[in-house]
Amino acid sequence: MNEQSAVRGAVHRVNDLVVALPHLGLVRERLSALGYGLGRPPAVSEALGLALVELTGLGAAASTAADLGDSPLDVLIAGLRDHFSAGYDGWMPVLGKNREVETVGGTHVISGGGSELPVAAIGKAEAVAGGWDRRFLSDGAYVLPVPESDAGAAAGPLAVGAGLPRPDGDRGRGASVAVCDTGLWAHPSLAGAYLAAPEAMLPPEPGPAGLPFTAGHATFVTGTILRNAPGAAITVHATLDDHAKGTSWQLANDLVDLAGRGADVINISAGFFTGDDQPALAMTTALRLVGPRTVIVAAAGNHGGAEDKPRRPLWPAAHDEVVAVGALTALGTPAPFSTGGPWVQLLAPGVNVVSDYFDDAVTVTDPYSGETRRYRGVAAWSGTSFAAAWVSGLLAGRIRPGRVGARDALRQLIEDARAGTTAARLPDQCA
Repeated sequence: MNEQSAVRGAVHRVNDLVVALPHLGLVRERLSALGYGLGRPPAVSEALGLALVELTGLGAAASTAADLGDSPLDVLIAGLRDHFSAGYDGWMPVLGKNREVETVGGTHVISGGGSELPVAAIGKAEAVAGGWDRRFLSDGAYVLPVPESDAGAAAGPLAVGAGLPRPDGDRGRGASVAVCDTGLWAHPSLAGAYLAAPEAMLPPEPGPAGLPFTAGHATFVTGTILRNAPGAAITVHATLDDHAKGTSWQLANDLVDLAGRGADVINISAGFFTGDDQPALAMTTALRLVGPRTVIVAAAGNHGGAEDKPRRPLWPAAHDEVVAVGALTALGTPAPFSTGGPWVQLLAPGVNVVSDYFDDAVTVTDPYSGETRRYRGVAAWSGTSFAAAWVSGLLAGRIRPGRVGARDALRQLIEDARAGTTAARLPDQCA
């Protein structure tokens, strides 16, 4: 999450109302009686049992609003609930908001400042596999995942300035990992290692205007997963736009769709806050529908260094059904920006992680500062986004189709973390 998003906090789409399908007709009748129109026919999700209603007539000056309980949509929802409660002896229809979702990436600006753009990694990165005993790294070292063998892989420094080698090996063969993120840039090192629909692909040469740095998020995340599980089948789903923003409605629908297609692991290096710090309707519904064979991994959040509410729950990571991942430094200690809380289940390297990024065919821009930069196909980035991707790769690497499913792989990873034989750690090991 970047500094601007930390300031924004919980945000919702003012003109979007989420309604349970059985209650849609009743709610539409009331909206009509109040003089509200529909911008288009409701978007119906049979899988979720919900509809997204786009309203007109709210008179909002902006398309989004802070989730503080006083937006035009908040006022409307409160009025609808009061009306139905009074008319039906306390009964109210199921209503919700469409929250804005964004990546949990960027540098750890909340706790220490720094450029929003990822670092153009030069020199060497420490290849990290296995546990933290007898690992002696500097605090600012670049780190790079490599596949863990059953006995624990050897590690050491790798030159990264001119790009990374192609992920190689069979670890994770047969595992399927879905990535809900931005669009993917067709990085040469990742060619043939992923599936993505045409609409999920970024232009290979976007022209002089370039792309915002956030557009490379999925490419970076995918490279991190594949370097722990080079044999895994990765499917990239463009849930977020080039500015790494989306909605809880879209994310919820994508989750149910991808789980229904048989994904073993779904990686969500993104999240959102809510005004009351309670879960959102669409996401809660989606997680109830995800089958037991799928493990969902999400970034815990980069607001651990914030002065206000550093342990604020970020969704979907804070859901019980989700594996929330915090970030470790190169010393194996919790990153200052990584949020804590009882919902954080694992920690993994998330500071100065090195992975695939745009090359010099793409001008990379920072929309906030106006700065531009070009890269050489590799970068270093910090955030719980990349710790989550690291764990998704560790999980995929432990899956053995027909023998070890995703749930068993999660149990195995937790046992390995407790034994100190993997790069992931348990929160109580870092206390």
